[in-house]
Amino acid sequence: MTIHFICIKFFNNTFYMSYDLMVFNHKIAPANEEDFFTWYDEQTEWGEDHKYDNPAITTSELESWYNEMNHYFKPLNDTTSSSKKNKYEADYCIGYNFIYVSFSWSHSKTAYKKMKELAEKHQLGFFDISGNEDILIPNENGSVVSIRNQDHAHKTWWQFW
Repeated sequence: MTIHFICIKFFNNTFYMSYDLMVFNHKIAPANEEDFFTWYDEQTEWGEDHKYDNPAITTSELESWYNEMNHYFKPLNDTTSSSKKNKYEADYCIGYNFIYVSFSWSHSKTAYKKMKELAEKHQLGFFDISGNEDILIPNENGSVVSIRNQDHAHKTWWQFW
């Protein structure tokens, strides 16, 4: 079963479709697709007991990722003078074990590339919510790989049908 995620945001009195990606603590999130989607649904009910704009509440790996990502995509509500120098912005929702990020569709390729690169660098999971819905986690070599491939790697040839 394929689940398609379409996110519509409201900003400055305008509705727009966002391009959404997520990095997560792969040690907490399930490593198979079906269980991951259940975990993802639970996380995006926004039921944690905090505001979702504070990177100090998350893991050290996610906080480090967030701090580096901000060099490329400033938080949408950042009013510092340095944010005005950067043409890229993003809307960050920070949970205990994930960071959900919404981008403008016009920056989707750049956002995908940078988020995936930094997920690998910081050894985090990476979920392509608005794209192909692939879920990547670090392997023993430190590269991020699809859990779809890992699920298949444990099956014998006749179990694929």
